[in-house]
This record gives sequence, structure tokens and C-alpha cells, in this order.
Amino acid sequence: MSGPAVAIEANDGLGDDPRPCFSCLPQVAALRSYHYKAQTQPDQQVCAQFGLDLVEGRVRNNVEEGVLEPAMSKIKMIQVGRVGRLVGAVWT
Repeated sequence: MSGPAVAIEANDGLGDDPRPCFSCLPQVAALRSYHYKAQTQPDQQVCAQFGLDLVEGRVRNNVEEGVLEPAMSKIKMIQVGRVGRLVGAVWT
């Protein structure tokens, strides 16, 4: 296994150490750059399919790996959360 994967597994949030794992920050930065490229360059739309593989500690193409996210339910959850925040702000 590579170094970042070991660090991610060592701090999986289930142990006694409440601090977040910062060893995955380079992968998150790379993923954000891929997503930005997909949004700004029409010929790079495939970059929108990229995601993080936390076991291997790398950025990968989720569609090629068979990981598909339910986009419609994700959008609805975000909308419900946003409405809930607005209603909560009005009633408090």
C-alpha cells in the first residue's frame, strides 16, 4: 500500500483520535482541479466523473470503476437540507 492509503486507514474516524486526516488533502486538491477543468473546458467533460478512492489514496474515474452516484436523490437531499435551514432560520 502507498503512504496516503495507510494514513487514511489509520485514522478512519472510529478510533480515539478525533483529529481529521490531513494526508488526503493533496488528493482532494487534485480532485477539485479535475472538476474545475470539467466545468471550464468543454473537451474535458470526462473529468466530471472523477472521484476519490480512499482505500488506494488516489483520484480515479468512478464510472470506469463502476461507482455511480444517484444524482437525483443527492440533489433532492441538498434541496431538503437547504429548505430545512431556511425554515429553521425563520422559526428561531
